[in-house]
Amino acid sequence: MVKVCILVDDGVEELDFVGVYEVLADVRKVSKHYVDVMVVTFRGKDKVKCRNGLIIVPHRFMRDFSECRVLVIPGGRDFVENALSDEELLKAIRRFYEQKKLIASVCTGSLILAKAGILKGKKATTHHLRMNMLRELGAIPVNKRVVIDDNVITSGGITASIDLGLKLVEVLLGEELRNKIAKYIEYHCYREQ
Repeated sequence: MVKVCILVDDGVEELDFVGVYEVLADVRKVSKHYVDVMVVTFRGKDKVKCRNGLIIVPHRFMRDFSECRVLVIPGGRDFVENALSDEELLKAIRRFYEQKKLIASVCTGSLILAKAGILKGKKATTHHLRMNMLRELGAIPVNKRVVIDDNVITSGGITASIDLGLKLVEVLLGEELRNKIAKYIEYHCYREQ
């Protein structure tokens, strides 16, 4: 079993985390494998109000992500702006990365990784309107849906959440299962990265 934690807080973009969540949760529907995918909050909130008004209840509160095998950081304007100035959160993300585990982002979530110092000198992607900011934070911007550099996977704009989910399935469980999931969710626009 693989434990994947998706970090959320107020202002997170809904599709940034729901797309990857759906793909990973569907693994059990088409295979014998199981991905324990959890939506977590760093601030201990009972409810999170997403960017477009959806209110969700996170599975868990975590101040330390060490029990996760994969940590996913989504985007969303207010969520990202708050995270960029939250030194405690940035330190927790850095500690996770230093454990050499897999860390990933969707859309502007890569800006959080960059601010934490994780993307310095690494190839990465983000929302097309934030490529310059990604560069200013020390990353090497690449205009692709999904970019892998070492143990970091970044994905582009909001809909790239699904692409990230499929890439995580491929990295963790293999290409055959990735293709099976893409077919199951009828994601015909998935293309090899």
